[in-house]
Amino acid sequence: TPLADSGRIEDLAACSPTPASMSELTLIDPSALSEEDAITWLQAHERISAWWASLQAPALVRAAGTDRYISHVVFGTDVLGDGAAGPVTIADAIREELAAALRLSPATAQARIDSARLLCGPLSATHAAQSAGKITASHVAIIVSAASRLRGIWDVDEASREAFAKQCDLLQRRVLPVAIRSTLTRTRRAATLAVIAGDPVEAERRRKKWLADCDVYVIDDLDGVSTLIARMATEHAHACLSVINDLAVRCIRAAPSEAPPRPAAAGTGAG
Repeated sequence: TPLADSGRIEDLAACSPTPASMSELTLIDPSALSEEDAITWLQAHERISAWWASLQAPALVRAAGTDRYISHVVFGTDVLGDGAAGPVTIADAIREELAAALRLSPATAQARIDSARLLCGPLSATHAAQSAGKITASHVAIIVSAASRLRGIWDVDEASREAFAKQCDLLQRRVLPVAIRSTLTRTRRAATLAVIAGDPVEAERRRKKWLADCDVYVIDDLDGVSTLIARMATEHAHACLSVINDLAVRCIRAAPSEAPPRPAAAGTGAG
């Protein structure tokens, strides 16, 4: 009955996601619910979707391994037919197989593998929050992206690994509470601040690197309209936007008001 469904949906939205809860949710027709119950159904669906997505990480790690695998193949003759013989380095060759199986590009397959390695390793707290349905896959992607900017992410020596793990722990302690209760925008802001606070020297090095690539260019569109794109320091970008907005407001206020033309009276007209 609708009343029974309403109570059950509330329970599903509050409990930890499981195969049983997912099965129960699929038995409820969301189109037959009240508006309020439909929102609660969506909450339950979001939690279960997060849990379901979290199951991929262990499978990816099982397929690809916990660490990046580098193969060194030596060609003694011109096997490739390009005049080059000698050693060839192949990194994570498994990604090609995964890419074909999942219909992904090699780059996307590699990104998924690397993300899974982090989630089943130094970002295990993030993976646990996703498995419990507390954060979405989009929140997870923000935290993974932030961790990828930390130093020593794929270093092989033990000291670098320990340092990276500590940075990931700090990152999660700062960002997870925000991710659990708030939006993607606030989570992204918290992650950015956490990365800077965790390693300000490296953050400043990256900032200088990006500033060296600053540029302004125009893309001409149709009908005499163009898109102006500028890459610059964040504080400068916001300052430019503020000035442009102020100028736009002044232009609007200074423009003479143009009253719309009055329609001609019925039955009148030229001729």
